Amino acid sequence: MALPILDDKQFTRGGFQAIKKVCGILTDMSIVESKNPNSEYEKLVEIVLEDAQILEMDEGEPQPELSDGIFRHKYPYLKAGKVKPYQNSPYAKGFWQSGKDVGIFPDSWQGAFVTLEKKSIVLFQRSTGDTDEEGNKVMEEIVFNDYLCFVPNDDEAGQESIEEYTIAKLTGLAPTSAVRTAVLDARIKNNKDIVAAIRAQNFSGIGLEIVEGRLVPIIK
Repeated sequence: MALPILDDKQFTRGGFQAIKKVCGILTDMSIVESKNPNSEYEKLVEIVLEDAQILEMDEGEPQPELSDGIFRHKYPYLKAGKVKPYQNSPYAKGFWQSGKDVGIFPDSWQGAFVTLEKKSIVLFQRSTGDTDEEGNKVMEEIVFNDYLCFVPNDDEAGQESIEEYTIAKLTGLAPTSAVRTAVLDARIKNNKDIVAAIRAQNFSGIGLEIVEGRLVPIIK
């Protein structure tokens, strides 16, 4: 007769919490209030991925459907009464550091194609109060598990810059069609400078020119 699971490390979570790896276009990031009265965190960071695709689930878990291809996720940010996150907080060690490692922070995140994957993050070390045979303090790691971190993209095509992406997206279009394409595209529409240039028909500012009524890349 089989025994039930007795090790809490084998417990799993279903639905969106069981998503292990996901990719998409990072279109929004904002601070929101926590709705959990039992949480030590008063404020959270919410991100939005559009054109999102689930790449991997926790073992044995069915894949949920992403409504309109949108994936939202919240990260612990500020504890009650605090104005800035601690350097060893999950936000600093996980969300911010992983984003910096893949090159989207501090100012390249909007419209970036990103991949998120669950990781275990070491927040800090603390003494257990014991010493080893050589008299050194025995330290233990404080770990935050199952945290969705930014990781390098699997698909090289998703790593092109927003400028390269825009040129590829608009090439061959009539100038009058460029604005509609830009404001509907999940990646372009959130880059205000590029959208402003397109609206103003300043195509040279984004590396395009008009040849025979169509947009083509400027050859340098």
